[in-house]
Amino acid sequence: MTAPPEPRTHLQACNDLAYEIRFQTRSRRFYKRMRLWLGVLAAIAGSAAFINVVSSQPALLAVGGVVVAGCAYIESHFGLAEKIAAHESQRKRYLVLESKIAGLSVDELDAELSILAMDDPDEIESLKRPSFNDMLITRGYVEDVERLGFREKLMNLIA
Repeated sequence: MTAPPEPRTHLQACNDLAYEIRFQTRSRRFYKRMRLWLGVLAAIAGSAAFINVVSSQPALLAVGGVVVAGCAYIESHFGLAEKIAAHESQRKRYLVLESKIAGLSVDELDAELSILAMDDPDEIESLKRPSFNDMLITRGYVEDVERLGFREKLMNLIA
């Protein structure tokens, strides 16, 4: 027979809250950077398309138009602005909970974390481990940092 698990500590719950704050911050930053780069790409392609109208090179004009349309489609289809707002709102809710953390028991803190988790926006799986590693480093658990896979390294670089 296995021994029952040890009861959860207040520190573990605080670490979970710190992770959630870091995850929401990274998710929001990822979407902001995606939106920025789509805007830059659309501006460059639009400028190139405009210049090509003057220089009359229809192939480059067509490519520029497709790029601008593609950027607009990605922005509207994925709703990047809404995702940015949702992650920022959720991050603020976790920060409010963090401000009350000293007066809460482990059970109360876990209950609040569960309630907040119900409203978490869409998650990007590849941002979880980099966010968790950030939390470990900032809280002094450097020896527990896990290696990142290729996608996680890429997402870590972007976000």
